[in-house]
Amino acid sequence: MDDDRQRIVAEAESKLFEKLSQMLEVLGDGNWSEHFRKVREELTNAKTWAQKNAAAARIRLVYGGMGSFNDWHVDGNVDGMDFDDLRTELYELSWTYERPEVARALLRKEGLA
Repeated sequence: MDDDRQRIVAEAESKLFEKLSQMLEVLGDGNWSEHFRKVREELTNAKTWAQKNAAAARIRLVYGGMGSFNDWHVDGNVDGMDFDDLRTELYELSWTYERPEVARALLRKEGLA
């Protein structure tokens, strides 16, 4: 992996963990928090790119369809971020290992790449 791509993935991975932590903070206890806690644990313990990609893909599994995480609503902000924006950024960052160009675009939007 070239240095630029490696740097972008490392920055996106850091953001992914940050967003997972924020999401867990706002969700408290319950089914959704348990799902994201397991994902974070899998990402933390992953030794290979494939394991990281598989764990991150589990984030996307709960988006879409009736009764999905997209239907969940929380009033207010999390660390100054609207919940819907947090949920969207977490989804976008879940592509970090499969499609680093998505991570690059998100980091650019935030002035980090």
